[in-house]
Amino acid sequence: MKEPQHHFLDTIYPNNSLLMLEAMIPYVDSSLKLPLALLIKIQEIQLIIQVLNNPARMEACGLNRSSNNSEELLSALCQAMGVDIMGQMKNMQNMMNMMNAMNTANTMNTMNTTSNTNPISTGEEQPEPTEPVTDFSPNARNDMIDAIRQILSEQEGDLYES
Repeated sequence: MKEPQHHFLDTIYPNNSLLMLEAMIPYVDSSLKLPLALLIKIQEIQLIIQVLNNPARMEACGLNRSSNNSEELLSALCQAMGVDIMGQMKNMQNMMNMMNAMNTANTMNTMNTTSNTNPISTGEEQPEPTEPVTDFSPNARNDMIDAIRQILSEQEGDLYES
Protein backbone atom coordinates (compact mmCIF):
# COMPACT_ATOMS: atom_id res chain seq x y z
CA MET A 1 0.00 0.00 0.00
CA LYS A 2 1.39 3.37 -1.01
CA GLU A 3 1.77 5.85 1.82
CA PRO A 4 -0.10 9.14 1.42
CA GLN A 5 1.91 12.25 0.66
CA HIS A 6 2.40 14.43 3.72
CA HIS A 7 3.19 18.10 3.65
CA PHE A 8 4.37 20.50 6.33
CA LEU A 9 0.86 21.77 7.06
CA ASP A 10 -0.03 18.25 8.24
CA THR A 11 2.43 18.74 11.11
CA ILE A 12 0.39 21.59 12.61
CA TYR A 13 -2.46 19.32 13.73
CA PRO A 14 -2.27 18.81 17.50
CA ASN A 15 -3.97 15.40 17.04
CA ASN A 16 -5.45 13.28 14.28
CA SER A 17 -9.06 14.42 14.72
CA LEU A 18 -9.17 16.47 11.50
CA LEU A 19 -7.50 13.68 9.55
CA MET A 20 -10.07 11.23 10.90
CA LEU A 21 -12.89 13.55 9.88
CA GLU A 22 -11.40 13.81 6.37
CA ALA A 23 -11.32 10.02 6.13
CA MET A 24 -15.01 9.90 7.08
CA ILE A 25 -16.25 12.20 4.29
CA PRO A 26 -16.82 9.44 1.67
CA TYR A 27 -18.89 7.42 4.15
CA VAL A 28 -21.31 10.00 5.55
CA ASP A 29 -24.71 10.84 4.12
CA SER A 30 -24.63 13.02 1.00
CA SER A 31 -26.29 15.92 2.82
CA LEU A 32 -23.47 15.93 5.43
CA LYS A 33 -20.47 15.79 3.06
CA LEU A 34 -20.33 19.54 2.32
CA PRO A 35 -20.86 20.74 5.91
CA LEU A 36 -18.26 18.24 7.20
CA ALA A 37 -15.69 19.27 4.56
CA LEU A 38 -16.26 22.97 5.32
CA LEU A 39 -15.95 22.37 9.07
CA ILE A 40 -12.60 20.64 8.48
CA LYS A 41 -11.32 23.48 6.28
CA ILE A 42 -12.41 26.15 8.77
CA GLN A 43 -10.59 24.30 11.55
CA GLU A 44 -7.49 24.01 9.34
CA ILE A 45 -7.54 27.74 8.55
CA GLN A 46 -7.77 28.57 12.25
CA LEU A 47 -4.81 26.27 13.01
CA ILE A 48 -2.75 27.76 10.16
CA ILE A 49 -3.37 31.29 11.44
CA GLN A 50 -2.36 30.27 14.99
CA VAL A 51 0.84 28.56 13.84
CA LEU A 52 1.95 31.24 11.38
CA ASN A 53 1.45 33.95 14.02
CA ASN A 54 3.70 32.10 16.46
CA PRO A 55 7.38 31.85 15.37
CA ALA A 56 8.17 29.14 17.92
CA ARG A 57 5.37 26.90 16.58
CA MET A 58 6.44 27.63 13.00
CA GLU A 59 9.95 26.46 13.86
CA ALA A 60 8.61 23.37 15.65
CA CYS A 61 6.48 22.43 12.62
CA GLY A 62 9.36 22.91 10.18
CA LEU A 63 7.73 25.88 8.45
CA ASN A 64 10.68 28.23 8.94
CA ARG A 65 13.21 27.01 6.35
CA SER A 66 15.89 29.13 4.72
CA SER A 67 14.97 30.47 1.29
CA ASN A 68 18.66 30.41 0.30
CA ASN A 69 18.93 26.60 0.24
CA SER A 70 17.87 25.83 -3.34
CA GLU A 71 19.06 22.20 -3.12
CA GLU A 72 16.75 21.51 -0.19
CA LEU A 73 13.87 23.23 -2.01
CA LEU A 74 14.49 21.19 -5.16
CA SER A 75 14.68 17.99 -3.10
CA ALA A 76 11.37 18.80 -1.37
CA LEU A 77 9.68 19.54 -4.71
CA CYS A 78 10.96 16.30 -6.25
CA GLN A 79 9.81 14.34 -3.22
CA ALA A 80 6.35 15.93 -3.39
CA MET A 81 6.12 15.05 -7.10
CA GLY A 82 7.40 11.51 -6.52
CA VAL A 83 10.53 12.01 -8.63
CA ASP A 84 13.78 10.33 -7.59
CA ILE A 85 16.35 12.73 -9.06
CA MET A 86 19.21 11.37 -6.96
CA GLY A 87 18.50 7.81 -8.07
CA GLN A 88 18.38 8.89 -11.70
CA MET A 89 21.62 10.83 -11.33
CA LYS A 90 23.26 7.77 -9.75
CA ASN A 91 22.10 5.59 -12.65
CA MET A 92 23.44 8.10 -15.17
CA GLN A 93 26.77 8.19 -13.33
CA ASN A 94 26.91 4.38 -13.40
CA MET A 95 26.26 4.42 -17.14
CA MET A 96 28.99 7.01 -17.68
CA ASN A 97 31.43 4.93 -15.63
CA MET A 98 30.52 1.83 -17.64
CA MET A 99 30.99 3.69 -20.93
CA ASN A 100 34.36 5.02 -19.76
CA ALA A 101 35.45 1.50 -18.83
CA MET A 102 34.34 0.18 -22.23
CA ASN A 103 36.17 3.00 -24.01
CA THR A 104 39.30 2.20 -22.01
CA ALA A 105 38.98 -1.49 -22.89
CA ASN A 106 38.43 -0.58 -26.54
CA THR A 107 41.54 1.62 -26.50
CA MET A 108 43.56 -1.17 -24.91
CA ASN A 109 42.32 -3.64 -27.56
CA THR A 110 43.26 -1.19 -30.30
CA MET A 111 46.70 -0.68 -28.78
CA ASN A 112 47.22 -4.46 -28.50
CA THR A 113 46.17 -4.96 -32.11
CA THR A 114 48.54 -2.22 -33.27
CA SER A 115 51.45 -3.65 -31.30
CA ASN A 116 50.71 -7.15 -32.67
CA THR A 117 50.62 -6.00 -36.29
CA ASN A 118 53.83 -3.94 -36.01
CA PRO A 119 55.99 -6.01 -33.70
CA ILE A 120 59.33 -4.73 -32.60
CA SER A 121 61.99 -7.22 -33.52
CA THR A 122 63.10 -8.92 -30.30
CA GLY A 123 64.22 -12.16 -31.83
CA GLU A 124 60.98 -13.81 -30.70
CA GLU A 125 58.13 -14.51 -33.03
CA GLN A 126 54.94 -12.55 -32.14
CA PRO A 127 51.67 -14.53 -32.19
CA GLU A 128 49.13 -13.47 -34.76
CA PRO A 129 45.72 -12.40 -33.46
CA THR A 130 43.24 -15.20 -34.06
CA GLU A 131 40.03 -13.12 -33.86
CA PRO A 132 39.25 -9.68 -35.21
CA VAL A 133 39.01 -7.01 -32.52
CA THR A 134 35.44 -5.98 -31.74
CA ASP A 135 34.37 -2.74 -30.14
CA PHE A 136 32.65 -4.18 -27.06
CA SER A 137 32.15 -7.60 -25.59
CA PRO A 138 28.60 -9.03 -25.66
CA ASN A 139 28.43 -8.83 -21.85
CA ALA A 140 29.36 -5.15 -21.87
CA ARG A 141 26.70 -4.45 -24.50
CA ASN A 142 24.07 -6.34 -22.51
CA ASP A 143 25.01 -4.48 -19.32
CA MET A 144 24.71 -1.14 -21.12
CA ILE A 145 21.34 -2.10 -22.63
CA ASP A 146 20.08 -3.21 -19.18
CA ALA A 147 21.22 0.08 -17.63
CA ILE A 148 19.49 2.10 -20.36
CA ARG A 149 16.28 0.08 -19.97
CA GLN A 150 16.35 0.60 -16.20
CA ILE A 151 16.74 4.37 -16.55
CA LEU A 152 13.95 4.55 -19.11
CA SER A 153 11.62 2.43 -16.99
CA GLU A 154 12.30 4.62 -13.94
CA GLN A 155 11.34 7.63 -16.04
CA GLU A 156 8.03 5.90 -16.72
CA GLY A 157 7.58 4.81 -13.10
CA ASP A 158 8.13 1.09 -13.69
CA LEU A 159 10.87 -1.03 -12.21
CA TYR A 160 12.91 -3.01 -14.73
CA GLU A 161 14.32 -6.37 -13.71
CA SER A 162 17.28 -7.53 -15.81
